[in-house]
Amino acid sequence: GDVYRRLHRKTPNGRCQDIWKCCTRISEGPKVCNARQVSEAELQMVTVKAINEVIEDTPTIVDTLMKNIDNTISDDSFNEQIEQINNLLIEKQNEMVKLANANRDYSALYDESEQLRGHKKELEIKKAQNIGYKRRIEDMRAFLNNQPKILTEYDDKMVRIYIEKINIYDDRFEVIFKAGITVNVDR
Repeated sequence: GDVYRRLHRKTPNGRCQDIWKCCTRISEGPKVCNARQVSEAELQMVTVKAINEVIEDTPTIVDTLMKNIDNTISDDSFNEQIEQINNLLIEKQNEMVKLANANRDYSALYDESEQLRGHKKELEIKKAQNIGYKRRIEDMRAFLNNQPKILTEYDDKMVRIYIEKINIYDDRFEVIFKAGITVNVDR
């Protein structure tokens, strides 16, 4: 599987049509990649079907979303770990000052401090990602609870908000929502 790219193509009757084609096939040809192109209309239909499947199964999906939230690491856990690192950094800083005042080598403590700062930065990034993930799940839950009916036509804005990507296979499409839900739609 590779990334697909949107192309504008003229049909034999002179109309323009949007299609999605594998980037490998575009750059290296059909001998290297045998993936079929997909029309924009087909992708839109698949998207509507996937969203409707989620809407129709709202109670089960909401339960899954709530479990996903429960399975994510709590913000308190990140805060506790970051606070512990901050306390260790203060201790290391105080020890380095004492060693520097005594004209002794403090390079090992400096290296330890740098490792702690790196770990703290990683935790802060994970915490931000966790918050973003929870927000996407909550957005999806709110959408499902407020969506009274199934979709009858493609909604580009909704797709951009809720769908992360669509994987294309020979026999199906895999629609992956930003909230962690995956829906398979047969070709």
